[in-house]
Amino acid sequence: MNEQGQVEVVIVNVKNGETVAYSHLAIEHLPESFLVETSLEIAGRSWVVVEAEPPSKTEFSKTGKVRITVAPTEMVDPGTILFSLPTISDDLGECVGDLLPSDDYFQIAPDDWRQTEFVAASFRAPIVEELADIDKVRLSAHGGYEEIHVRKRVPNPLVAEKLSLDIVKALMPPDKLFKGVSFARRRGTIPRSFSWTCSGMQIWGVADDEGTIALLCLYFLSAGELSSQQIERIAALANERGLLFVDWVSGQTIPSLD
Repeated sequence: MNEQGQVEVVIVNVKNGETVAYSHLAIEHLPESFLVETSLEIAGRSWVVVEAEPPSKTEFSKTGKVRITVAPTEMVDPGTILFSLPTISDDLGECVGDLLPSDDYFQIAPDDWRQTEFVAASFRAPIVEELADIDKVRLSAHGGYEEIHVRKRVPNPLVAEKLSLDIVKALMPPDKLFKGVSFARRRGTIPRSFSWTCSGMQIWGVADDEGTIALLCLYFLSAGELSSQQIERIAALANERGLLFVDWVSGQTIPSLD
C-alpha cells in the first residue's frame, strides 16, 4: 500500500483477459474479503467476482495491489433456463454468523445439500417414490433439465435411528477433521455441523449437542467409480445400522433397492 493508503486495483474480464478497470483505491473502499460472493458495478455494467489475488484486505493491504477477475452479469430469458441437476432437497440448509470462508471448514455448493446421504431403511417406500419422480425429470432432459424435482417425502432421514458420531467414526475413521461445514463463497457456518475425510470421501452432516446425527452425507473427493474400499465402508455402515445410502442425482443406492 502506498503512502496515501491506496491499493492498486486491476480488474480483468475472465472471458478474454482484457482489463475492465484500473485504478488506485483507498483501502477502506475495498471489502474485507473476496472469498465471499461479491458484485461490482463498473461503468454502468454489473460484474461478479470470480477470484481475487490476493483475496483478503489483510493481504492486499500489505502487497499494495490486488488483481480481481470478474465475469459479466448477463440477463437471461427465464424461458430458456435449463437446470443442471434433476433434483434438490426442499430444505437447503442455512449458514449463520459472519465467519469468512476458511480451509478449517468443509465448503460445499448449496446445490450439493443432501444430494448423497444416508437414510433410514424404514423410509424405503418414500425413497422409491422420490427416485421415480426424479427419473421422470432425468428422462425428459435435453442437454439440461427443464424442471427440477424438489424432494419433500423424507424431511428427517435419520429420525428413526439413534446414530451417533462415535459409531460413524468407528466405521469411517477420520483422516482429517474439520471444524464444521459452510457454503462456498458465503459467510457463516451451518449450525452443529461436522465433517472429516476418510478414504477419499468427505463425511459431513449435522448432529445435536449429544452427538446424535440428524443428517449424514458424503462427498466424493475424486470423480468416477467408487473404489472397493469406499463401497465396503458405506455398505458396512448401512448394513450395521439399518440404513440406505442414496445418491439422489444418479438414482443409485447402497445396498441396491432391486
